[in-house]
Amino acid sequence: MPTIVSRSGWGARSPRSTTTTDWSERIGFTVHYSAGPPSQTPRQIQDFHMDDRGWDDIGYNFLVDQEGTIYEGRGWLVVGAHAAPNNTSHIGVCFIGSDGDATPAAKTAIRDLYVDACHRAGRLLAQTWHSGLPGQSTLCPGIDLRTWTQGGMSTDIIPPAAGSVPNRILYSTTAAHQQALIPGQWTEVTFNRHHTGSAWQLRPAEPGCLFGAAMYNTSVALRVQGIDPGAELRVRLAYHRPASGGGTERWTAMPVESFRPGPDDHIMHTWNGHLTAGSEVRVEVLLPDTPSDEVTIAFARAESLRWQI
Repeated sequence: MPTIVSRSGWGARSPRSTTTTDWSERIGFTVHYSAGPPSQTPRQIQDFHMDDRGWDDIGYNFLVDQEGTIYEGRGWLVVGAHAAPNNTSHIGVCFIGSDGDATPAAKTAIRDLYVDACHRAGRLLAQTWHSGLPGQSTLCPGIDLRTWTQGGMSTDIIPPAAGSVPNRILYSTTAAHQQALIPGQWTEVTFNRHHTGSAWQLRPAEPGCLFGAAMYNTSVALRVQGIDPGAELRVRLAYHRPASGGGTERWTAMPVESFRPGPDDHIMHTWNGHLTAGSEVRVEVLLPDTPSDEVTIAFARAESLRWQI
């Protein structure tokens, strides 16, 4: 869940009035830009919207600056004033700046808001941009953010601070720890040993292999037994976070990678990403087709370089 500066945190004025909706009415997530300098503040934008345009409040549901700081505007379920007649159906998020000013940090923050919105809605919301909505005649959000949104909101990895040293995190399985794959179902890989930095130690078999707020580079190696020649195997990372009432819940999943391993092949792939506070990374494997024999994960290893943020 992304960190959001509250309205009181940026000195927002009280709205003249509000209209609320619910998640069943939300179908899209719309990206805007303010078309001003990145030095603008949310309060300056609110003053313009209320005093010059006569609106009841700042028009956007959220705003994001170049540093990736997220500011609460009208919030998740208050109807905005950002793209009539789509304000009830779409959440409006504004990047503070002009075309070409959006940094990797800003795009990552917008992407994090989108993922959180989908989680709250319980379904995928459409990724949209202001000029792409019906009834709009505008250049907003500019060529850069429009192209980025059209391309699926992929985010660059924000480099760690100069001179920072990552922690090396290692989890793996022992030879006796075998996991059967159920055809057509994603299986969480569990790891039953952890390297402490000086030696391997056994632990209860659990799926988590990376924890807490961090930038990371995670390499996963797998070896499967019993797979048919030429059969497909899919692998992905999934984010989980604490659920109300205990346990964890799925938040989102990284892109799926597809492999066709031989009977003795090791599969290896590396993912880069940004993990939020309180969350963890798990490895998931899918065998799409029904095999002729039982397929098991004979070995698994997850090695991460983790930069604290």
